[in-house]
Amino acid sequence: CAAKDVGRARRLFARVCDGRWRLPDPLVVGAGCSSLGTLLRAGEGGVKDAGAARKRYRRACNLGYGAGCRDLAQLWFFGQGGARNPVRARQYFRRGCDKASPRACFGLALMMGAGMGGARDSARAQLLADAACRDGVKRACRYKPPGRDKKRPR
Repeated sequence: CAAKDVGRARRLFARVCDGRWRLPDPLVVGAGCSSLGTLLRAGEGGVKDAGAARKRYRRACNLGYGAGCRDLAQLWFFGQGGARNPVRARQYFRRGCDKASPRACFGLALMMGAGMGGARDSARAQLLADAACRDGVKRACRYKPPGRDKKRPR
Protein backbone atom coordinates (compact mmCIF):
# COMPACT_ATOMS: atom_id res chain seq x y z
CA CYS A 1 0.00 0.00 0.00
CA ALA A 2 1.45 3.37 -1.01
CA ALA A 3 1.86 6.05 1.62
CA LYS A 4 -0.45 9.05 1.40
CA ASP A 5 1.10 12.13 -0.17
CA VAL A 6 -1.55 14.69 0.68
CA GLY A 7 0.64 17.57 -0.47
CA ARG A 8 0.89 16.02 -3.94
CA ALA A 9 -2.86 15.36 -4.02
CA ARG A 10 -3.46 18.98 -3.09
CA ARG A 11 -1.22 20.16 -5.96
CA LEU A 12 -3.00 17.87 -8.44
CA PHE A 13 -6.45 19.00 -7.32
CA ALA A 14 -5.26 22.62 -7.72
CA ARG A 15 -4.21 21.88 -11.33
CA VAL A 16 -7.65 20.39 -12.04
CA CYS A 17 -9.58 23.17 -10.34
CA ASP A 18 -7.54 26.01 -11.82
CA GLY A 19 -7.95 24.63 -15.35
CA ARG A 20 -4.28 23.74 -15.87
CA TRP A 21 -5.26 20.09 -16.34
CA ARG A 22 -8.00 19.99 -18.96
CA LEU A 23 -10.79 17.53 -18.26
CA PRO A 24 -13.92 17.23 -20.43
CA ASP A 25 -16.49 16.70 -17.65
CA PRO A 26 -17.33 19.76 -15.52
CA LEU A 27 -18.55 17.51 -12.67
CA VAL A 28 -15.12 15.86 -12.49
CA VAL A 29 -13.53 19.31 -12.31
CA GLY A 30 -16.10 20.27 -9.68
CA ALA A 31 -15.23 17.19 -7.64
CA GLY A 32 -11.55 18.14 -7.85
CA CYS A 33 -12.30 21.68 -6.69
CA SER A 34 -14.40 20.36 -3.82
CA SER A 35 -11.64 17.94 -2.78
CA LEU A 36 -9.12 20.78 -2.86
CA GLY A 37 -11.47 22.89 -0.75
CA THR A 38 -11.68 20.12 1.83
CA LEU A 39 -7.88 19.86 2.05
CA LEU A 40 -7.54 23.65 2.34
CA ARG A 41 -10.26 23.84 5.01
CA ALA A 42 -8.57 21.15 7.11
CA GLY A 43 -5.00 22.29 6.47
CA GLU A 44 -4.03 18.89 5.08
CA GLY A 45 -1.00 18.85 2.80
CA GLY A 46 -0.27 22.54 3.43
CA VAL A 47 -1.50 25.66 5.12
CA LYS A 48 -5.06 25.82 6.50
CA ASP A 49 -6.97 28.44 4.49
CA ALA A 50 -10.77 28.56 4.81
CA GLY A 51 -10.94 31.63 2.56
CA ALA A 52 -9.27 29.72 -0.27
CA ALA A 53 -11.56 26.77 0.51
CA ARG A 54 -14.57 29.04 -0.04
CA LYS A 55 -13.23 30.00 -3.46
CA ARG A 56 -12.74 26.36 -4.48
CA TYR A 57 -16.14 25.25 -3.15
CA ARG A 58 -17.79 28.13 -5.02
CA ARG A 59 -16.15 26.98 -8.27
CA ALA A 60 -17.26 23.39 -7.59
CA CYS A 61 -20.82 24.56 -6.97
CA ASN A 62 -20.84 26.73 -10.10
CA LEU A 63 -19.72 23.67 -12.11
CA GLY A 64 -22.77 21.74 -10.85
CA TYR A 65 -21.13 19.68 -8.10
CA GLY A 66 -23.73 19.62 -5.30
CA ALA A 67 -21.36 18.60 -2.49
CA GLY A 68 -19.31 21.73 -3.23
CA CYS A 69 -22.44 23.85 -2.72
CA ARG A 70 -23.11 22.06 0.58
CA ASP A 71 -19.56 22.59 1.82
CA LEU A 72 -19.66 26.27 0.85
CA ALA A 73 -22.97 26.60 2.72
CA GLN A 74 -21.31 25.20 5.84
CA LEU A 75 -18.51 27.78 5.62
CA TRP A 76 -21.07 30.58 5.31
CA PHE A 77 -23.12 29.14 8.18
CA PHE A 78 -20.18 28.84 10.59
CA GLY A 79 -18.34 31.96 9.41
CA GLN A 80 -15.21 30.10 8.35
CA GLY A 81 -13.00 31.93 5.86
CA GLY A 82 -15.18 35.04 6.05
CA ALA A 83 -18.28 36.49 7.61
CA ARG A 84 -21.08 34.30 8.98
CA ASN A 85 -24.17 34.66 6.80
CA PRO A 86 -27.14 32.33 7.36
CA VAL A 87 -28.98 33.75 4.32
CA ARG A 88 -26.09 32.82 2.00
CA ALA A 89 -25.74 29.47 3.75
CA ARG A 90 -29.37 28.66 3.07
CA GLN A 91 -29.00 29.73 -0.57
CA TYR A 92 -26.05 27.39 -1.08
CA PHE A 93 -27.74 24.51 0.75
CA ARG A 94 -30.66 24.99 -1.68
CA ARG A 95 -28.32 24.98 -4.68
CA GLY A 96 -26.65 21.81 -3.42
CA CYS A 97 -30.02 20.17 -2.87
CA ASP A 98 -31.11 21.17 -6.37
CA LYS A 99 -27.92 19.50 -7.64
CA ALA A 100 -28.85 16.19 -5.93
CA SER A 101 -26.73 16.37 -2.76
CA PRO A 102 -28.77 14.61 -0.02
CA ARG A 103 -26.62 16.14 2.73
CA ALA A 104 -27.29 19.61 1.29
CA CYS A 105 -31.02 18.83 1.36
CA PHE A 106 -30.74 17.91 5.03
CA GLY A 107 -28.80 21.11 5.76
CA LEU A 108 -31.57 23.06 4.04
CA ALA A 109 -34.17 21.14 6.07
CA LEU A 110 -32.42 22.10 9.32
CA MET A 111 -32.33 25.76 8.32
CA MET A 112 -35.95 25.80 7.11
CA GLY A 113 -37.19 24.01 10.21
CA ALA A 114 -35.48 26.53 12.47
CA GLY A 115 -36.32 29.55 10.33
CA MET A 116 -32.64 30.39 9.90
CA GLY A 117 -31.64 32.48 6.89
CA GLY A 118 -35.26 32.78 5.79
CA ALA A 119 -38.82 31.89 6.65
CA ARG A 120 -39.64 28.85 8.79
CA ASP A 121 -41.33 26.08 6.82
CA SER A 122 -41.69 22.98 8.96
CA ALA A 123 -43.69 21.03 6.38
CA ARG A 124 -41.10 21.57 3.62
CA ALA A 125 -38.29 20.87 6.10
CA GLN A 126 -39.86 17.50 6.92
CA LEU A 127 -40.20 16.63 3.22
CA LEU A 128 -36.55 17.49 2.60
CA ALA A 129 -35.42 15.48 5.63
CA ASP A 130 -37.50 12.49 4.50
CA ALA A 131 -35.93 12.63 1.04
CA ALA A 132 -32.43 12.90 2.54
CA CYS A 133 -33.23 9.92 4.75
CA ARG A 134 -34.29 7.86 1.73
CA ASP A 135 -31.01 8.86 0.06
CA GLY A 136 -28.92 7.56 2.96
CA VAL A 137 -28.46 10.49 5.38
CA LYS A 138 -29.09 8.63 8.65
CA ARG A 139 -29.40 11.75 10.83
CA ALA A 140 -32.21 12.95 8.59
CA CYS A 141 -34.24 9.87 9.51
CA ARG A 142 -34.49 11.09 13.13
CA TYR A 143 -35.21 14.73 12.30
CA LYS A 144 -38.41 16.41 13.45
CA PRO A 145 -38.77 20.15 12.77
CA PRO A 146 -39.90 22.28 15.71
CA GLY A 147 -43.67 22.39 15.93
CA ARG A 148 -44.26 19.10 14.08
CA ASP A 149 -45.77 16.09 15.80
CA LYS A 150 -43.45 13.25 16.63
CA LYS A 151 -45.14 10.66 14.41
CA ARG A 152 -43.53 10.21 11.03
CA PRO A 153 -46.02 9.57 8.21
CA ARG A 154 -45.70 6.13 6.63
